[in-house]
Amino acid sequence: MEARRILVHSTGNAAGQQAARVKHLARATEDLDKVRNGAGGKCCNTEKKIAERIGVITRTRRVASCLRTDIGRDDTGRPILAWHFDQQVLDDEAAADGWYALLTALTPEQADPGQVLVQYKGQGSVERRCAEFRGPLAVTPLFVQHNHRVAALIQVICLALVVFCLIERQVRQALGPEQTMVGLYPDNRRVRPTGRMILYHLGELTLRIGNVTDAPTVQITRGVQLHLLDLLGIEVARTRWPQT
Repeated sequence: MEARRILVHSTGNAAGQQAARVKHLARATEDLDKVRNGAGGKCCNTEKKIAERIGVITRTRRVASCLRTDIGRDDTGRPILAWHFDQQVLDDEAAADGWYALLTALTPEQADPGQVLVQYKGQGSVERRCAEFRGPLAVTPLFVQHNHRVAALIQVICLALVVFCLIERQVRQALGPEQTMVGLYPDNRRVRPTGRMILYHLGELTLRIGNVTDAPTVQITRGVQLHLLDLLGIEVARTRWPQT
């Protein structure tokens, strides 16, 4: 399938790249002037030593593409350095500031450039889900003998991830437009609940085994647990607070 390329310009990225270039050029200028003024001295008394110093400056200040140098000797045989930045290269780099390309297999009928960009900006959520795949959903390593069992295990974990995401989604939607709540952290700061934090609090729920005359009851030890259950639309019949 042929990939589709979409060019995007970010004014924020452009400003950051321009500021970084100005900083690198300023620091490189300071370093190069020191080498030029010290040429012929104890530390830069040969052309080889000057070239080595320039190589270090080029790497650390990231000016390899635009730096032009000329190392020679004066009438007395003393090594000298002349240098400048190639303005055409700097202009070309400035013209490319803020631009980047997105590659997608989606056709124009499936998604316009704006929709492709929105999906790209949502990559943080996808990456977070991958981390959760390896985090809260991690299980003890299993050794299977057939490929179809590997596929089945992955499918089960993916289903668990779907449930994990739906729990987070349900709680956030139930909280309203702000999607924040207190009680998840000891300092009671207002935050957006994550699936990991929701399951952390609900994971401490315990079930009290009943008997013939007393039905099982869920032991709720903190108000945040009851709040989360309400947000999830789960009715816990005959909930009982621990006796003190």
